[in-house]
Amino acid sequence: MHRKKDAGSAPPTAIRRRSIAVLGFKNLSGNPEKSWLSTALSELMTTELSQGDELRTIPGESVAQMRMSLAIPDADSYSQQTLNRIRQNLGSDDVVVGSYLPLGNGVLRLDLRMQDALAGETLATVSEKGNESEIDTLVGKAGAKLRAKLGIAALSDEQSAVVRTSLPSNPEAARLYAEGLQKLRLFDGLAARDLLEKSVALDPGHAPAHSALAQAWATLGYDDKARVQAKRALELSPSFSREERLLIEGRAHEILAEQPAAIENYRALWQFFPDRVDYGLLLIRAQINAGRGNDAESTLSDIRKLPVSEADAARIDLSDGNIAMSQSDFKRQQSSADRAANRGRAVGASLLVAEALQLEAIACERMGQSDKSAIDRERLAPCS
Repeated sequence: MHRKKDAGSAPPTAIRRRSIAVLGFKNLSGNPEKSWLSTALSELMTTELSQGDELRTIPGESVAQMRMSLAIPDADSYSQQTLNRIRQNLGSDDVVVGSYLPLGNGVLRLDLRMQDALAGETLATVSEKGNESEIDTLVGKAGAKLRAKLGIAALSDEQSAVVRTSLPSNPEAARLYAEGLQKLRLFDGLAARDLLEKSVALDPGHAPAHSALAQAWATLGYDDKARVQAKRALELSPSFSREERLLIEGRAHEILAEQPAAIENYRALWQFFPDRVDYGLLLIRAQINAGRGNDAESTLSDIRKLPVSEADAARIDLSDGNIAMSQSDFKRQQSSADRAANRGRAVGASLLVAEALQLEAIACERMGQSDKSAIDRERLAPCS
């Protein structure tokens, strides 16, 4: 039976949007119990700025891994040199940074600063106060001021509702979710699982929390438990925004080994947002897992036409290497992984470098050169 060719044959047309990364907020109180607010505020602000599709926001996962790779400290502003390193890693035109301070009686002050990542200039500053138990409202007010200063349309009631769904409605569940999400992004699956389990127990209707818990279980190797949470995330996903729903469903279908369905979700995401390299790479991953190497090749060819940062170029090379591995082309796998490692080193993306070295070591082993391990790779010439 003839199978319809996958998404690669109909590439989306990308219109480059200005990109922005919310880097997190400095906790001026010094109280570690308030540290979760940085992640929560960042999630809300990222969703706030993404609404209306005028800006391309950088995923929180990418930001967390960049901060770890580059050892970026918490700050309410950054030097031009630091901003350039961040731009090279994330491909972000602008960044949002700032700080927050509990003022007592449940009141929180939030100060935002938007900086040009290339020139280092401050483009806008915003200060707002609100209740800590209603940080979605606080971010909404601050975000409205920031959007006005940037000349971006104000949010509709429907878009504001989307922002509020970024966190669970229960304040304690929101805290646990934010803490769990941060642990998950830093590869601490065990701590993430414990926090996210408590979060979904308090607010069982929040699909992103179930999705994150499914990823935590999968990371720990508990596939059955991961599938239970993935199914629950699927059941709850229709009540969320189109973008969030497609992402939740794609991740769930991957965990459930329903790769054709995952392909459809990620293909839709990439068609709706064709300048989001990460969505294209998710599509490639699902195509590889489904055994559709030719479709993955076509998608990769379309992604290579996009203007990308050096870090994204390294991620694209990694995808190239994974496609090659799925086709038993180990020489190409080694070459692509080597390019990815070199590009990752150039921008200080240590996690990317580690992944590339692992992929290259597998290629070397498959070609009969098992002595070139990922650990030794830094000191040895590429295998041949």
